[in-house]
Amino acid sequence: MPNPEKNQFQRTCVGCYNKQSRNELLRMVLSPQKDIIIDLDSKLPGKGVYICPSQDCLNRALKRKRIISGKDLRAEIIKKLEDKLGALIGLAYKAGKAVSGQTNLQLALKSKKTKLLLLANDIGQNLQKNYLFLANKEGIRHYYIFDSLRLGDLLGSSPRNAVGIKEEKFALKIESYIHQREKFL
Repeated sequence: MPNPEKNQFQRTCVGCYNKQSRNELLRMVLSPQKDIIIDLDSKLPGKGVYICPSQDCLNRALKRKRIISGKDLRAEIIKKLEDKLGALIGLAYKAGKAVSGQTNLQLALKSKKTKLLLLANDIGQNLQKNYLFLANKEGIRHYYIFDSLRLGDLLGSSPRNAVGIKEEKFALKIESYIHQREKFL
């Protein structure tokens, strides 16, 4: 029986030199202007370099001069990941796969229609306790991300304290970007 891991495209991290699936690594390419571009979707033309999504590997690659950049790559990576997260949250909401608003979100949490709960960093204590109680009771994963103004902007509405993602595929993709972002904070 063929090994599914073996059939995946393997790439080597320029920081630690470990081989991994290209889906688990961040890709960087050199633009015609000789700037490094973070390529989260792995769709930009040109030969890229791959790096583990961690501050350690980034520091090693910079120290070994495997990546040479005059700008703060860590900050740029975090910004790209946050932009991607915002786009996914907005897309999920427009597709009807996300819910917001206190009443709607509480109903979705109670009826187990929510797969992932995203809480604003500046959420009030009482509301936070209420959402976390419901999420923990139903076994729903939760993360703190952005502030209420930015969450509202992503949904095209007033400030939001929390957003519930109703579809597992969106939830898994959002979680993967959250985990990558956390490794650089």
